[in-house]
Amino acid sequence: MLPVTEMRWVRSGRRERHSPYLSPYRRQIKSLRIRIFDFGIHTRTLFHPGFLKLSTLIKACIFVFVGVIVDTAGYHYLAWKRLAKEIGIELTKDDNERLKGVSRKRSLEIILELGGVKMDDHDKEALADKKNNWFVDYLKQISPDEIYPGVKALIRQLRENNVKVALASSSKNARTVIELLKIQRDFDAVVDGGMIVHSKPNPEIFLLAAGMMGIDP
Repeated sequence: MLPVTEMRWVRSGRRERHSPYLSPYRRQIKSLRIRIFDFGIHTRTLFHPGFLKLSTLIKACIFVFVGVIVDTAGYHYLAWKRLAKEIGIELTKDDNERLKGVSRKRSLEIILELGGVKMDDHDKEALADKKNNWFVDYLKQISPDEIYPGVKALIRQLRENNVKVALASSSKNARTVIELLKIQRDFDAVVDGGMIVHSKPNPEIFLLAAGMMGIDP
């Protein structure tokens, strides 16, 4: 059985080419019955009839959040940058790339490492909560119009072809965001950061999502 692949568009000069590849943390999920849609997917390629014919093999699709369904990274960056400035650390956009896809706790640890700042767990928890409160406030601006083009149509088409759909997000605010986007009923399963112990690249979040859909990866 071939291992599951992601499908991503890779920029090459001025052109883009379609590139299937296997990420390291997907190598533990060795089945064609699940597709994981991760950062940078070009949803238009998935409407090809040949893709839908795979529904006899593909029983479920797991979507990550940021970069696939909507971009909340900008809101996270505003909140983390504000927090970093408060403790005397300059957080650049390049630094912020290291915070994507990891837990809130680990994100804060990375920022503290950047500034060479040490503090106890109690203070870390207080800062993480402060950042999250700011982030939630920023999120109130988000609307369904910010969903990437083609995403809702793709999910609808998958469900019409009896393919189960799950969301797997490291963010503990994932459920709040999908409610604001009015897509909470489009998923058969939702796994957020509060339900897992290990952040990506550990495959725990994807294995849990598969289990919640009743699919053996």
